[in-house]
Amino acid sequence: MASDDGWLGEIDRRTRLVRKERLGMDLEDICAIGKDLYVLDESLRLVYVLDEDTWKRKAIHPIDYHGARNLGPEAITYMPEVRHFIVVSEKLPILLMETDENFTVLNQVELHAMSDISSVTYHDHRLWLLSDEDHAVFEMNPDGFTIEKRWNLPVYNPEGICFDDGGTLRIVSDDCRRLYTFPGPEAK
Repeated sequence: MASDDGWLGEIDRRTRLVRKERLGMDLEDICAIGKDLYVLDESLRLVYVLDEDTWKRKAIHPIDYHGARNLGPEAITYMPEVRHFIVVSEKLPILLMETDENFTVLNQVELHAMSDISSVTYHDHRLWLLSDEDHAVFEMNPDGFTIEKRWNLPVYNPEGICFDDGGTLRIVSDDCRRLYTFPGPEAK
């Protein structure tokens, strides 16, 4: 888990805190690829690459974004088929940046379908964007970055989104400190 106060935390399956370490200034999102963790720092416009086991810093990548300090890069995910990252800013405007593995921006799209973005994940060849202000999940086709569906959530202050290995959708409520589970899209 990432903290606005710069803390990185690991929780077990029962949501108990296993370890915690100060990493940056304003951590917003985490993406795991193999044995590496990519941790996004909104205020500093950085991505820290950490070893998953030791949390030792392996690299730091700057994000080319020039918006307001607390409305910057909010969400990160990886599309393995094309080996590109997706980094999304929070709002005013909401910018979706497609980057290569060195975080060079390849494509940039301004999004208007949602009020803000609090998290993003890649699952089943789709991007899944979470909006805190809209209390909704948006399914996006990564070919052309078009919104295909929207689901309203009964979750207050949704801040994190992921799918587990079984396809179950998991949403974290920041203020309520709760983890919610929903059937994934495969359950239809």
